[in-house]
Order: sequence, then C-alpha cells, then structure tokens
Amino acid sequence: MNLESIMQAADGFCLQSPLNVVNELDSLQIFDLPLIGVASAGDPLFEKLKENSVVGSHHLSPKDWLGSARSVISYFLPFTERVREANRLLALPATEWLYGRIEGERFNVALRQLIAHLFADAGHDTVAPALDTRYKVTSRKINWSERHSLHGWLGNL
Repeated sequence: MNLESIMQAADGFCLQSPLNVVNELDSLQIFDLPLIGVASAGDPLFEKLKENSVVGSHHLSPKDWLGSARSVISYFLPFTERVREANRLLALPATEWLYGRIEGERFNVALRQLIAHLFADAGHDTVAPALDTRYKVTSRKINWSERHSLHGWLGNL
C-alpha cells in the first residue's frame, strides 16, 4: 500500500463511478480528480485542533481514533469547471452546485468507503472517522473536522 496506489484507485473511481455523473444535467461530471495527501498521525497540528479557538476539546486526534495510526490520508474533491462556473452566474446556488452538494456527498461517501477498503484489503488497520460510529455531532460541533483535516483515513501507510 502506497500513496500512488491510493491515488490511482481514487482517480479511476472518480472517472468511472456513475455517482460522479448527473444524467439529468447532460451527463455533468461533478468532481475533477481528487487531490490527495498524507500527514503523520503524530503531527502536533492535530493536537492544536483540540484548542477551543480552533475546533475544541471534543475533537479527537488521529491516535484517539486509531491508537496504531501512523498516517492520515486526506483528499479534496474539486468541483469541475462546469459546476464552478454555473454557480458564479446567479445570486442563488446553481442547479449544478446543488447536485454537487447533495449527489456529490453520495459520491464522497463511496470514495471514503473505497479508500477504507483499500487499507483493509491490504491488511492495515484503518478508520474513516465520518463512517465510524464514534463520529458525533453535538451542538453543531463534530469530533473530527473534515474542514480542517479534509477527509482522513487513519492507517499505516
């Protein structure tokens, strides 16, 4: 398991998944290829997220999610140019953007699952916090911030 194999699988999924296409909008592709990176699970910046001025003490660190975690794999899904351009034209959200927000999240969940399965199939422990039963939203505060750490998989890469 290496970053290149994760990137190839994610790119292929992005290009081939019907979840990334809106047939009702002339086969609109929602997302371009994901941007993927890796951070050390021990990076002190994850502990900084627990500060009240950032996210808060309820936030779990990578080691809280998976004690043996060595890496956090994060990705960003950029909207395609067609989605971005459509949303610049009106004062209200564009139909293309609304599909990206709602149907796009279904694709996002499927991509999370794919990456988690890649780790599991390679024999690594892994956690995708947003798919885990410990992922909690309390008073509009979450215990793993996908806004700060993007989409994280905690594993042994």
